[in-house]
Amino acid sequence: MPTLRLQGTDGVRGFVFREEDSLNNLKGHQELFIEKGYLTERFIEHYVFACSRFLIEKSSEKLISPSAIVFAMDPRDRNGIFYNAAMRGLQKSNAHILSLSIAPTPVAVTYANAVGAAGAIILTASHNSYKQNGVKVFISPDYRKLFPHEEDMLNKIFWDISWNEIDSMPLHSDFFDSSSESKEFYKQHILIRTNSWLKDSDLEDVSLIIDSACGSWSGLAMEVTSELKPLECIEVNTLKEGNVNEGGGVVALENKEEIFLKEKKIIDSHAGIKSLFKEGNKRREELIQGKGIVVAGIFDADGDRSYTLIYNPFNDSSIILNGDSCIVLQANFLSMAGELDSKKIAALTIESNMGTEKCLSELGFEVVVTPVGDKWILEKPSEYGDDFLIGGEESGHTIVRSVLTDSSGFVRHAYIGDGYKSFINTVASLLVIKRTKGIEGFYEFLKLPFERDYKSTYSIFYVNKENLFLSSEVRKFVSNSLEECILELSPSDFIVQWKNFKNCEDILYVNILDSNNNIRATIYIRNSGTEDKTSLVMKADFHMQDLMKKIFDSIFPLIFSSLKNKDNSFFKIEKIFMEMVEKGIYSEDIMAEKLDESIKEVIDLKQISKNAISGGLVGSKENKFFLTKLGESFLEKFYV
Repeated sequence: MPTLRLQGTDGVRGFVFREEDSLNNLKGHQELFIEKGYLTERFIEHYVFACSRFLIEKSSEKLISPSAIVFAMDPRDRNGIFYNAAMRGLQKSNAHILSLSIAPTPVAVTYANAVGAAGAIILTASHNSYKQNGVKVFISPDYRKLFPHEEDMLNKIFWDISWNEIDSMPLHSDFFDSSSESKEFYKQHILIRTNSWLKDSDLEDVSLIIDSACGSWSGLAMEVTSELKPLECIEVNTLKEGNVNEGGGVVALENKEEIFLKEKKIIDSHAGIKSLFKEGNKRREELIQGKGIVVAGIFDADGDRSYTLIYNPFNDSSIILNGDSCIVLQANFLSMAGELDSKKIAALTIESNMGTEKCLSELGFEVVVTPVGDKWILEKPSEYGDDFLIGGEESGHTIVRSVLTDSSGFVRHAYIGDGYKSFINTVASLLVIKRTKGIEGFYEFLKLPFERDYKSTYSIFYVNKENLFLSSEVRKFVSNSLEECILELSPSDFIVQWKNFKNCEDILYVNILDSNNNIRATIYIRNSGTEDKTSLVMKADFHMQDLMKKIFDSIFPLIFSSLKNKDNSFFKIEKIFMEMVEKGIYSEDIMAEKLDESIKEVIDLKQISKNAISGGLVGSKENKFFLTKLGESFLEKFYV
């Protein structure tokens, strides 16, 4: 067990499991996490202790505060149970604790940068359900998430020290409440024009809406935005209004490009969109005349990612600008501002649309591609220095160079994944583009800020992730089968080119090249670092989409059957769900009766149905579920 990796893309995450249940369970807190993905108070205390010890051991004496740990959380832990457990772990580690209480991840990381702390520890499961929690860790001096070799060192500390040793340690009280100071510092940092990109009067006719997903930006984003003096600023979906990532937020908008007024279901269920339409309709006539814009910033629970939405008065719709679109708009702003007088680096993860890379290249950037996760983007500033300018991924994590003055007065560049900065920078970019395009041309441009190529994602939930590791025989079988399939179905002069990513052994990645060695398509299979799923992603020139569909039809059943974990409790629940849907008898109450009591505390039946829909197994129409053709076929073949 001590050799097992605990972390995914973004630290550890799991379902919250009550301590009293875990005490009555024969398995310890480590086994519960490894085998079932359950987080308990003991696990949090143990893991945070190890995180703190690791960060302090690795910190340099040149730092301003080499024994300080910045600690923050998002609001999902309403009873403070995990917060208290994490605090015990920190106090036992002999850290100088700078507690921010509830604070967005970018605020905590910016503050850790400013005070020269050993690192930052954030209690959050980011965009995941409120029934889950987790821990993100940021290491000095770059204040980025840990690379795999660093996670291995952290894990060694975690496994080498027993729970009994930690449980018997005394608590130290080296604690300082830095909540107000950190938020004030962030406010002053982001309001600098170099960081916000906004002039004093830029927002005088702009209506801004903030949807914090009931998360960490609640209140604070409104406070900061008011300092920018917009025409109006409206905050919705605050932490007082419900569970994190529900009733709005960025997760509900993934894979959507535009929402029209007639789409009542999503509008009524999403506070940010609903408010955007309300304010847009109120100002529609003046917006058509070119007077101002109505824009919404949509966040996740811990605030490190965002989408930007803009109301289109000409067809009464909401244009959704995802991470790729925001990067392109910000890159346009930087180009117009003269920042590309020399070759600059832009970093995209493999999740980005191929059209994003082409657009950035045309603007003058040299584009580098990384594995999924903003930590890989944050590796690039140390590699390229000041030539690195911007990076991000489709999901809304965006990193743009900022200027930071630390607590000793030293001014330097900083690179931080910041959903709020991305939103404000996107608004600044929109205003510049509006001045150059004309009013109708502006909204038409935003519908398609770059030429998107074909991209499809197919998700498989409840999987054996180790089957994608380099040493796995299953991986070899899948890769050989995929290559044979590509060569059989592609033009005879096409070739395949496999690519490995350093330190990322669970990505199976292949490019399809034409006779001139141009990349015409990319296919990859990767494990999610934040969910129990593996995805097949297919990207290509648009006129190659028929070939991609043929490859999918041929290879996906093999991939599905090779990776699905039939021993997983959630697989078994998914099977029950699909069988009930097939018979037309599904209801949450009947479903709940079929579940063991031990799993009811952590299961979210709505998430089971959402995952089945996301995986293409089930569809929904007029509030009724039905099996898709894929679902019908797979239920018969693989759910036996």
